[in-house]
Amino acid sequence: MMNDKADLQMVWHAYHAGSLCQLVNLGDRKAEIERIKPQHELPIRRRLIKPVVGQLPIIFVKACQAAWEVREATQEAGEAWEAQEAAREATQEVIQERKAVYRKYKVEIEQLHAQECPDCPWDGETIFPVGTDASLED
Repeated sequence: MMNDKADLQMVWHAYHAGSLCQLVNLGDRKAEIERIKPQHELPIRRRLIKPVVGQLPIIFVKACQAAWEVREATQEAGEAWEAQEAAREATQEVIQERKAVYRKYKVEIEQLHAQECPDCPWDGETIFPVGTDASLED
């Protein structure tokens, strides 16, 4: 996990659409509000955003922690997927480069193949071309 459950803090009014949420860093959220929110919203946001002081029901706190863990796992999975996609794109680029190089040297490669595999039934697509003994089933 990217953040320990102990790092979570329950906060009032960190966002406009809910009264209670969990944050890792209240200071970061306050700085973000100052940076991105309209000036006319700042006074009420500054007044209302604050850590929960009292005791929330423990079952609710545990549910919040579980939700956070799932959120973190989902985020990590998304990052892994993005890395996989980047690797896949890089692989495709290398494959396309290999194909281009093959096309450039195709005649030379096919001549070498003919020398080294003189009785080969390869037809450019398969070693079992239709209409040959190699294509017949046993």
